[in-house]
Amino acid sequence: MPHKDPEARRAYNQARYQANRTEIRQQEQERRARETPEAREARLVKSRRHYQENKESYAEQGRIYRQEHADELRAKREATREQRRRRKQSWDARNREHRQAYQHAWFDAHPERKSEYDKEYRQRHLEERRAQDREYYATHREQAARYGKARRQQYPEQHREEKKAYRARKKQAPINDLTHAQWVEIQGAFDHCCAYCGKRRKGKLTQDHITPLSKGGSHTALNVIPACGSCNSRKQAGPPLQPVQPLLLTLAPAKRSKKKTS
Repeated sequence: MPHKDPEARRAYNQARYQANRTEIRQQEQERRARETPEAREARLVKSRRHYQENKESYAEQGRIYRQEHADELRAKREATREQRRRRKQSWDARNREHRQAYQHAWFDAHPERKSEYDKEYRQRHLEERRAQDREYYATHREQAARYGKARRQQYPEQHREEKKAYRARKKQAPINDLTHAQWVEIQGAFDHCCAYCGKRRKGKLTQDHITPLSKGGSHTALNVIPACGSCNSRKQAGPPLQPVQPLLLTLAPAKRSKKKTS
């Protein structure tokens, strides 16, 4: 008989459970609904004690089950993720204004974390964003050209700095973090004079890299000094025309013009 052999008894019970799963579950739910709190607590204590005594056996059974039903469990996980994603999309669509207000409030309260998150997101999706930009430009060429022209006219200084940063990226500069504010401060520290010839060229100074970008220099405040166009062209990719002290650039305060006193 099946109950004489443990393996046969286990197979018999599993087959019986699979054949009468709905009925057995319903009977179990009805039985638990009728049990008293004391009986329920005693049942839970007995179950916990049995699990602790047979923990390794349960773990082995779980490993075997996961190996035998790997595809089924993977499909269930994918279905659960898809269900959660659709539920989230549905909630976002119904509560769009509430979600946007919450996000803006969080961004205002955590500007540094928002900046770090945006930077990490751009790095993770760099190629994807570039592909999207190329696709958009290919399909909206005229609109992109008009927008670019208007932006260049509205922010000429920022556009020039972006072009220089782009050139540094093309040259694969180790550091590329020079900002427009730093460039303005550097010019002020030199009193808007060329670092080589000393002539004042306010508004017409160019950025000269002490170590050229073509030789591994960085596009950063410690490697940039102001130079007139003539001196910059004469230097090209060679050494500085005269000794400079780049470490003082971030320490020297901007010079101010002296006001005449009556």
